[in-house]
Amino acid sequence: AFAIRAVVTGRLGDDMAGQGGLEIGVYRGANRNAGYRLAYTPGKGLALLGVNQWGSSVIDASRADIALLDGKDHVIEWTRTDDGHMVVRLDGAEIFARTDRVWRDPFDGFHLINRGGDYLLRSLTIDGTK
Repeated sequence: AFAIRAVVTGRLGDDMAGQGGLEIGVYRGANRNAGYRLAYTPGKGLALLGVNQWGSSVIDASRADIALLDGKDHVIEWTRTDDGHMVVRLDGAEIFARTDRVWRDPFDGFHLINRGGDYLLRSLTIDGTK
C-alpha cells in the first residue's frame, strides 16, 4: 500500500514539439524494472502501467488530454490499498481507479523519470506501510 502526492509544474521546451514525458513509479528489486509507473505523455495524457522484466502493459489511461506543460502547478495523487485498489487524481479530480493484484509484496523504492520536457517537482510526499 502507498500514497504518493506530487506537485509538478511543467512547460514545453522550445525543442520538444509535443514529445517527451514524465514518469513516476514504485518498484521491487534492485533492477527497478518490476512495479507500477504513472506515465505522462504530452498530447496523450496519463497512463497507469504495470512493469516487469519483459516490458510494460497499460492498466488504465486517461480518456482526455491532460496538459501538465502549461506552466501551472498540478497536484498528482496516486494511492494503492493493501488489496491492490489504485486511484489516480489530478488537481483533485479522479482520472481513473483500478484494482491490480499482480504485485503483492512490498515495494523497495520510488523513481522519477524525465523523458523530455521542463518539469519542476515542487513537492513530493510518499507514505507507505511496512
